[in-house]
Amino acid sequence: MTSMKKIVLPFILILALLFSVVSCVPQYNNDPDKINIAVSIAPYGDLVRKIGGDKVSVSVLVPPGRTPHDYEPPPSVMVRIASAQAYLAVGSGIDVERQYLDKILAQNSNIVLYDLSLGIELLDDDDEEEQGHDNEDGDPHVWTSIVNSVIIAQNIYLALCQLAPQHSDYFALNLQNYTQLANQLIDNINKLFADIQRNIFFTYHGSMSYFANEFGLEQISIKAEGKEVTPASLAAKITQAKKAGVKVVYVENEYSDSVAKVVAKELNGYILRINALADDYLAAMWQNALNLWEGLK
Repeated sequence: MTSMKKIVLPFILILALLFSVVSCVPQYNNDPDKINIAVSIAPYGDLVRKIGGDKVSVSVLVPPGRTPHDYEPPPSVMVRIASAQAYLAVGSGIDVERQYLDKILAQNSNIVLYDLSLGIELLDDDDEEEQGHDNEDGDPHVWTSIVNSVIIAQNIYLALCQLAPQHSDYFALNLQNYTQLANQLIDNINKLFADIQRNIFFTYHGSMSYFANEFGLEQISIKAEGKEVTPASLAAKITQAKKAGVKVVYVENEYSDSVAKVVAKELNGYILRINALADDYLAAMWQNALNLWEGLK
């Protein structure tokens, strides 16, 4: 436990010092002196702010506490998002974009669309089926890979350089700083997981498959996307978890823990939270790693 603390404190302090200002930018902020950017979810808003710094204002479509799988934006939000100069899309087939992005773009013929998934390989259909996603293109949660977050940051850099080429050096420096922090986080998580006793973890929704793939873990989700949990499927998951020696069930912040409590009780275990939609991306991924380590050690 002492060695873990030695990893935690310096990294969190670095994050706080470098990004405390940009992380506090409000979710909707159209500033005529800045590049007005719209994104779908909070982690992407955070990454845009990290690369764009004080040259951007960011509007996030999906508000805190809601998921991009079932959020239905009211007309006022659609109008506000459509007023941006550019929409930097997740691009991986996430539900809120499949359902609403065309409608947003139709409201503003001048808005520029960028696909931030370029260069990212989606998990294949076998992984998708195992994790319970119904997106025919693959698992959409690409940002939960920290390596992917660097690719996303690079795509943000390229978009911002097109939108404001006069600030390209500034964006490049911010990209360099972010890449260094992301690589440091990857190293810290690898050190953290060096002594784990198992590599299987159970989540309610299944949002961490890219993270699992990155660190040699296996994620099993309780709930298939868009489907109700049945007694038969729940019993099967409990049996699977018992065989794997699982004691911790993970629930994403935006979801109820009622079903997970049933599973945890059967395992004589407990629940921990996962935050895949935080607006402080690197700090949240580190906390997710710590929570996963607790269940895998």
